Amino acid sequence: MAKRHSDLLAEIEGDVLDESKPLASALRKCAAALDVTPVLLVLPLGRQETVEALPGRDIPTWEAAMWCCGGGELRQTPAGLEVFWNDDGVVPLFLEHQRLASDLHEDQVGRAGAVTDDDIKLWRGWCANSETCVRGLRKRGLAPPPLPAELANVDERERLP
Repeated sequence: MAKRHSDLLAEIEGDVLDESKPLASALRKCAAALDVTPVLLVLPLGRQETVEALPGRDIPTWEAAMWCCGGGELRQTPAGLEVFWNDDGVVPLFLEHQRLASDLHEDQVGRAGAVTDDDIKLWRGWCANSETCVRGLRKRGLAPPPLPAELANVDERERLP
C-alpha cells in the first residue's frame, strides 16, 4: 500500500509540474492515493458548515457538493447564492439512466416463462424514460453511458444520434 501511494504521489507531482496536464488529472490521482472521492479534496463535506462558492460568497457545503457534482444549479436570489436541484442536470440524468438500466436488468434476470402484457408495459416505459435521459445528455453534447452487455440490444434507439 505504501509503495502504491508513493508511486501515485510521484505521478501527481509530475502532473502538477507539467503544465500540459490538466489539474483534474492530478486531483483524481491524489484522491486515489488518499482513498477518498475527488469531491472531498475540494469540499470539506461533514467538516465545515459552509464553503466559499465564489469570492466572498459562502453557501452550505452540502449544496456546494450538489452544484460541483452536476446535480444542482448555482443561482443568485434575493437571499444570496443558492443551489437548486436540477432534475435535468447531467448527474441526475446519468443516475436515472443507470437506475432504469438496473431495474430492467433485474426484471429480465427475475423473469421466467412467457412475456406478459406487464413485461411489455415495463419495457415500453423503460424505453420512453431511457430515451428522455439519453436525449438530455446528448442535448449537452455528452454520450450516454453504455448499457450493461446483457441489455445492449434492448433499445436500438440508444445508438441513434
